[in-house]
Amino acid sequence: MFRLLHISDLHRSPSDPVGNAELISTLVSDHDRQRCEITPIGDYDAVIVSGDIIQGVALDKANSATELKAQYDVAHDFLAELANRFFDGDRARVIIVPGNHDVDWNTARASMEAVDKPDARLKELLTTTNSPFRWDWENKQLYMIKDRTLYERRFDQYRTFHRSFYESSAAPAYSDPDAYFDLFECKGRIIVAAFNSCHENDCYRDQGAIPEEAIARAHLAIRDRQKPYALKVAVWHHSIEGPPGLSDYMDVSLVRRMIDRGFRLGLHGHQHRADAANHHINLPEKTDMVVVSAGSLCAGPRDLPVGVQRQYNVIEISNDFDSCRVHVREVTSANVFVPSIRQFGGTSFLDIKWTPGSDGGQLIDRDIKETRAVVIRAEKLAREGDPSGAVALLLAHQPHLTPYGRQLLLESALAADRWAEILSVADPEASAFELVSFVEAAIRLGEFDRAHSVLNEKAALVGLDTSQRRELSDRINAKRTIRNG
Repeated sequence: MFRLLHISDLHRSPSDPVGNAELISTLVSDHDRQRCEITPIGDYDAVIVSGDIIQGVALDKANSATELKAQYDVAHDFLAELANRFFDGDRARVIIVPGNHDVDWNTARASMEAVDKPDARLKELLTTTNSPFRWDWENKQLYMIKDRTLYERRFDQYRTFHRSFYESSAAPAYSDPDAYFDLFECKGRIIVAAFNSCHENDCYRDQGAIPEEAIARAHLAIRDRQKPYALKVAVWHHSIEGPPGLSDYMDVSLVRRMIDRGFRLGLHGHQHRADAANHHINLPEKTDMVVVSAGSLCAGPRDLPVGVQRQYNVIEISNDFDSCRVHVREVTSANVFVPSIRQFGGTSFLDIKWTPGSDGGQLIDRDIKETRAVVIRAEKLAREGDPSGAVALLLAHQPHLTPYGRQLLLESALAADRWAEILSVADPEASAFELVSFVEAAIRLGEFDRAHSVLNEKAALVGLDTSQRRELSDRINAKRTIRNG
């Protein structure tokens, strides 16, 4: 199972600030608690940060550039420590996109000039795609972007932060800030496209947008990698729906473009509350994508929806990569995160599926396609009481097995007492299940020292709880005593 920590909207409220140490301590404490809950959650494989890294600086504020840098420095330290605590410092597992708070308003404003005589076609001027015109509602003034080069520099501080954060790592796998997306690989099985949804967003225009060209280029860049990814994930900042009186969301048609390009899971923030829903198009069969939003990790009470506290998500992606479980964590008193039991009809999590098997034009190796059919046949054999037959089928396609295929192989081998095959196949670092399978096989084959050594070395790495570890250790000792009799 692949687990994502999904946090968003880190902008620190000036009226209710929270420091880095407090945030990290709270997240670490909650992660420890998650292991012991009724629905336990194991270690995270990556973290998604879906925008609004900083609070930003108001228009005409003195020393705005200095203030922005100071805010980004705080965010840098927070995310670096997050990587240290959860991923042994591996920043390649921290996936970041910008949000509207990360846009430098003062630089955007400096690129504009006031237009003294507004055109009679004001609505048309303001709503045309990529229009250079902006309307200041507070002062009832029309502006026009005169210096496009300066206007594009409204992301300079974010880009500096981005380069600094990743300079010591190999991430992203592909990066082109001007193309409005980065690509990140997760364990070779998942590819994440991290989109900038602040195209044409500034101090006077609050809509979210991803350039259509960026989605197209991301699709082609993924396809050109010629790797059989099991899941394509898209990340951006803006929500995709909102009330008629507001305009600070992104056109849902962009999500439909992502569905067509094979993306099956989308993650965003901005709306300061968690949610999850399916969105679909017909191609001609119904094809869908699960879109998940995270609440705000740091917003103050004034910036939160009524009845909602600070939130974040944990997303567990199934072994067959066709569904996920979305856990919502929410603050109670004393800044403590707990399961948000009122989130999904009285539970703190939601199980939700997307369309499996559609690759959106991605190149898929013939062996991968054949393996999918083999797994289906192996499942049938296992259900019909022939686990040895399932093992034989799956071993022949072992290099191409997905995590679910590997799990099926090990479950069948356990049922068939195929201990030697388990030792040769199981990866004790992959999951608690694979570690337990490996240790059990070593016990059955009398390799007690090897069982103890692997258990002690790998238990913490895969999140094996203390009681399971003690039980396995006792079992090794008991079987050794019987054997030495």
